[in-house]
Amino acid sequence: MARTYAAALAVLLVGKVCFAGVYYPTQYGANSNGVTLSTTGIQKAVQAAADAGGGTVELTKGTYLSGTIFFRSNVTLQLDSGATLLGSTNPSDYPR
Repeated sequence: MARTYAAALAVLLVGKVCFAGVYYPTQYGANSNGVTLSTTGIQKAVQAAADAGGGTVELTKGTYLSGTIFFRSNVTLQLDSGATLLGSTNPSDYPR
């Protein structure tokens, strides 16, 4: 069994299917109170995942207010149960 697991892990790593990890926007300054704009914290988490070669940006329970978020290759956004991504109603939060 250990040999099968090691072989599967080697295939994932060589095939670059394996993601670097999970990134939490709250660790980059995002706030889940639904009032404070969290665009910068979410974007920093996306960038950190991209810089690591890929990963998952995970929004935990709460409401995250955000403007434009620019996603990168190999980055997945995951909203946990009870998490809401709320779009800002302020037009200036969406740069052209």
